[in-house]
Amino acid sequence: MAILQVDDHFPFSDEQLARIGIVQRNSEGKPQFIHRTFAEYLVAEFLTKELKKNTKQRKQVQDILLNKVLLRSDCQVIRSFLDGFLEISKPTNEALKEYGEELNKQLKEREDRGPLAGVTTALHTAAKDDNASIIEFLLESLKSGEDLNTVTEMLLATDRQGRTVLHKAAENNSIHALKKIWEWAGKVTTWKAAAERGHLVALSDHSEASDTNYTSPEGEEIQPNQIKNKLFVAKDKYGNMAWHTAAQRGSVKTLETLWSWAKEMKLNTNELLLAQNEEGNTAWQLAAQTGGLEILQELRTWAKKLQLNRNELKNKLLLAKDQCGYTVWYQAAESGNLEALETLWFLGMVSELMPDEMLLAQNEEGNTAWQVATQRCHFEVLKKLWEWAKGEQIGVHELKDNLLLTTDQYGNTAWYRAAERGNLEALWSWAKEVETDTDELKKNLLLAQDKQGENAWNLAADRDHFEVLKKMLGWTKEIQMNSNALIKEFLQTKDKYGYIAWHRAAQRGRLKTLEMLWGTAKVVDLKPDKLKNNFF
Repeated sequence: MAILQVDDHFPFSDEQLARIGIVQRNSEGKPQFIHRTFAEYLVAEFLTKELKKNTKQRKQVQDILLNKVLLRSDCQVIRSFLDGFLEISKPTNEALKEYGEELNKQLKEREDRGPLAGVTTALHTAAKDDNASIIEFLLESLKSGEDLNTVTEMLLATDRQGRTVLHKAAENNSIHALKKIWEWAGKVTTWKAAAERGHLVALSDHSEASDTNYTSPEGEEIQPNQIKNKLFVAKDKYGNMAWHTAAQRGSVKTLETLWSWAKEMKLNTNELLLAQNEEGNTAWQLAAQTGGLEILQELRTWAKKLQLNRNELKNKLLLAKDQCGYTVWYQAAESGNLEALETLWFLGMVSELMPDEMLLAQNEEGNTAWQVATQRCHFEVLKKLWEWAKGEQIGVHELKDNLLLTTDQYGNTAWYRAAERGNLEALWSWAKEVETDTDELKKNLLLAQDKQGENAWNLAADRDHFEVLKKMLGWTKEIQMNSNALIKEFLQTKDKYGYIAWHRAAQRGRLKTLEMLWGTAKVVDLKPDKLKNNFF
């Protein structure tokens, strides 16, 4: 409201606005908009009009626009309206020149201060918001000063994370901004070449990048895609190009656009497909981490078009490892992305991977996909891995030793993790599929202890998983004729600190669990001295 009232010729009084219905008075009697969006729309409209006329407050308006509206996060809606206005209402040449001078000044100051926190320039903000018309306004302003170096500098400017405007557009799937930035990168190279040959007249609003190579007065050949190349291959502090960023964010349309540009510029697309960031991750691996199912499918399609043979597809994509020894298969299991895992399984089969190359492959820490899914408690992933392992007719002993009883880096089996989360039924049914010896079931599952000396029974009591405790009591009858003896073992088994399930439930205030444990002790006729010594 305050900004609007800068204009002496603003046509409406507070009373007139109130009658229109978008303003009301607050408790202090001051007018305020009934919704912030009305104010944001009118501010954007006001700023657009100021760019078309020469008013006495133009310097104040310039400061508000460049240092507040185009940068601050709370002005995003104003920028959205402003972008729409600028699409149909172009600033005057005089306004563009004034704003270009100020932007040039800010860029020079930035060289002394270094990158700022968050978004470095207004162009970064516009790229993030997908405001193509604001990008056009900013770059046209800089171009009006006929100093193409500042335009190039703004296009290649980075924030503290080393991200360019192309990174920001790719990160937010800002397709309109992405294309506008790319268009300008091509224009600037052509203009610079023309300017160095003495043809500054080429700086027209309609000039486009051509396919012609130019030679500078010093004899250096200037390629038509020179700035595009720099922008495309620019890496942030983590070694990510915009290509990696798009894959990581699941931006399919952005990745498709970048791929088409790479082919247009005749970049080595084989190298692009396999390009790694600082952590050794390719776009393929980043997509698997974040669940980019569509991107995995697109990358697979492009790999086929590049005619990668089965060995290349297998070794450079499916089995390629990052610096931590993680394959895409392992990363999908770790993130619990079942759809991505199913896609990778299918791709592995068509690439003639052996099942154990996926199911039993280990990372640098010696963990398989099963173990990391166990560690993250991704039980749906465990279920699918078990189905695939059985479907591939992996032997009973391998199923038991390499899946069911294998431990994660903390020494915990899937059984232990499932007890912790109250989800034991599936594990029990799988165990009975591969183990018929009841003593082994008792030893390896029901009474098996972790590094703290806790078994599934103690853990379920500690977490108040009442239904798990009831299920386990029922399972004792399935594997032992004298189930009471096994139940007594449940009740009296101590962890490394000397605690039994009773103590853990009492410590946590689990009244319902305590009642069940007490009732169970009486049913199995636990002797009074045992009750006294263990329970109290």
